[in-house]
Order: sequence, then structure tokens, then C-alpha cells
Amino acid sequence: TTIHDLALSGNIMVSTRGSKGIRLYDITNASQPVVLSDYDSDNTSAYARGIALSGNIAYAAMGLVGLEIINIGNTAQPAKISQLDTAGYAQAVVSSQSYVYIVDESKGIAIINTANSAEPTLVSTLPSKDRTYGISIGNDHAFISDGFHGLVVANITNKSSPQINTEEPTIGNARHISSNGNILYISDYRSGIAIYDITDIHAPQLLSKVDLEKYVRSSAYDNNYLYVANESYGLTIIDVTNPYVPVVKTSLPTPGQVYDVAVKGNYAYLADYSNGIVIVDIQNKETPVI
Repeated sequence: TTIHDLALSGNIMVSTRGSKGIRLYDITNASQPVVLSDYDSDNTSAYARGIALSGNIAYAAMGLVGLEIINIGNTAQPAKISQLDTAGYAQAVVSSQSYVYIVDESKGIAIINTANSAEPTLVSTLPSKDRTYGISIGNDHAFISDGFHGLVVANITNKSSPQINTEEPTIGNARHISSNGNILYISDYRSGIAIYDITDIHAPQLLSKVDLEKYVRSSAYDNNYLYVANESYGLTIIDVTNPYVPVVKTSLPTPGQVYDVAVKGNYAYLADYSNGIVIVDIQNKETPVI
């Protein structure tokens, strides 16, 4: 079993499990998650790579199978609602209002209307110029990490006809984007973290760059700190109170390879690939404890 992605909603956490689908946890006791149930797709080609939650619905990026919509209202027995194939390899997913955005790797972004979860419909696609790995949504814009092509900003006011506003190269290979207001944190794979101000959508400003050990997969922002999934180097914590002068507080190795991180209160939950989920007490940013 390999874990690529995590999502939190209230006291529920959901992880992807590759060919074994997704797993639901109760994190009421934040330091001791309790397994509630597993969901495995009825399609043998499905490979769960990305997960997003909205209310009682889980949206799973299932590789070659595309999007699966799952009812998790009954946490003991999650049930498939529907499925929609996409043109590429669905590896990440974001939900915003009545739409889902599938990161479809070499095929770019698929915008899907999920107002009727039983009948999702493909609205449009936004092609990739390299390989699309991540997306963040805000203020009617999509901020896309497009591999070696860097940061792409698209106006999605008209979902049927998204328009690219800006294309901004990054130094490395843009893999993931997290945000805080007008500040973007791009996980640049071999080149650490790149921090941008996108107040002017048409002219993103690079504020600073944090060099980290290879490879940077993703990050999560929480209360002036950035928690970075640093693959073989574990969890890296960065103080980004001043985005012009970010300060690395510490790095904490894990037994596996950290692909994703989610934060709730004083705990960080790490998708540690083949090592499962690692829970870290982050109350002291300089000395976090597994």
C-alpha cells in the first residue's frame, strides 16, 4: 500500500491507498486516529492518488479511471456515487463550490460540474504545456503547477472557457501549490520552495526561495508556518511570517518518504508513502516529535 495524499474535514481524515482505494479515519483524538472503514473501487484499473472532501462527499483522483465520487456520510460504509473518466492520468483533485478540478497530468486540468454528484459532467479542459501536478483555486482563478513550465494562472470565471492570464517559469519542477491569501507556496521538487505574491494576477512576484534537500513534493500552510513534505528528508517546518525572509525551523526524518502533509491543531499528518501515516506533534516547531 502506498499513500500519496491526505485530506481532513472536521474529525474525519481520508487517505489514498493506491490500488487499495481510500481509508477513513476518526481523528477526534488527534494523536491516535481510529480506522473507520476502507473503500475500494469496483474498477480494477483504479489507483487512488488524490483526495478532496466536501461535506459528506469524497472526490478521488483514480489514475487511469479518472474521478470517482464517494458518499462518506456513513463512515462505516462509504459508497460509490458515480465515476467520470478523464483524458489523462488523474493524480490530484480539488473541490470548490459545485466544481471539481482534476489534475490530469499530461492532459492538464479537467473542470467537472458536480452539482449533481450522481451525474458529473465535464465542462472544459485546460491543456498542459508540460505535466500538470497540482492546482489551487482562489478568487475565480486557478493556480496551476505545470512541471518544468512552472506556474500557470488561469481565469476560471467562465468554467466553459478558462483563459490563461500568466505563465511564470520557476527554477525547478513545479509540483504542488498551497496558499495564504495572495501568497503562493510552490513546491518546486528539486529546487525547494518558491514563494510568490499574486496580488497582481498578471505579474506574479517572486518574493523568496527556500533551498531544501531533494525532493519537495507538497506543503500545507497553517498560522504563519509552512509544513513541507520533503520526501526522503521527512517533514520540514518553515516560518513564513515574513514571506521575503522565510526561516527553516527544523527538518524531521521519517521512516518512509513524505508525499503529502495535512495539519490540524498541534499535529501534522504525513503521507509517508509505503510507511503509512506518520503523526507528528508540532507544538514546538523546532523540536517536533513523532
